[in-house]
Amino acid sequence: RDLPAEVIDALCRELEELRQVTDLRLRSNALGPAGSRALSGVLPMLVRLKVLDLHTNALGPEGAAVLCPALGELSGLEFLSMEENSLGPAGAAHLASALEKLLRLNDLALTDNALGPEGAEVLCGPVGQLTMLQGLT
Repeated sequence: RDLPAEVIDALCRELEELRQVTDLRLRSNALGPAGSRALSGVLPMLVRLKVLDLHTNALGPEGAAVLCPALGELSGLEFLSMEENSLGPAGAAHLASALEKLLRLNDLALTDNALGPEGAEVLCGPVGQLTMLQGLT
């Protein structure tokens, strides 16, 4: 079940005020595509963000489509968890574009996303360019 829109909006308003945050863990909040849209508006403002945990948020390919362009703006990001979000091959393609810009990433967690061979193939190139990557699940 997705969080009510008013809760997501309130969270994003608070995040706009907390621009110095370095660690944002939104694990298991069922953000869904609507939450992805709201979050994508505030993420680029979090210029010091190093850790982003979006594990189990039912983002799906639609959520990845709106969220990943904002992820690509987080140039200092070191840890990204998007496990259990049903991204599928389409979501992997959106994520691949963001990963090309996340050159400081050293830990990437993508388990249980039904990426399939197609999704894995599209991620191989960008992941291979992440020279600081130490952990990949």
